[in-house]
Amino acid sequence: MRGYGLLLLTSTLLAVPASAQFYPAPGPGPRRSPPMIATTVSKPAPNGPQLGGIYSDIDAGRRTGQLSHRQAKELRLEAGEIGALEARYAADGLSDAEAAELQTRTEVLRSIINAKRSGGIK
Repeated sequence: MRGYGLLLLTSTLLAVPASAQFYPAPGPGPRRSPPMIATTVSKPAPNGPQLGGIYSDIDAGRRTGQLSHRQAKELRLEAGEIGALEARYAADGLSDAEAAELQTRTEVLRSIINAKRSGGIK
């Protein structure tokens, strides 16, 4: 009798984990929802028009004498690097992190241009 009790206890303990597993119902059912699939990808706005404004600011600063030739050249090179980075990122699709990085670099460059034009940075 004691052997049967031990056998019954052992078989019950082994069956409990198997019965706790979840198996989806076969085939589509009336309460089953389709899997969620992203069909559209939102693309961040391109940085191009902002860089055009930066080049305009550099040219205006050069024309008015607020920027030296050397300063204008350095700022144009930096703007060109941002444009090249944007092109490299956009080749395989611009991620949110890449768009944020481009936006930050553009804002920093715009701040540097404004500071140099106002005489804050030499």
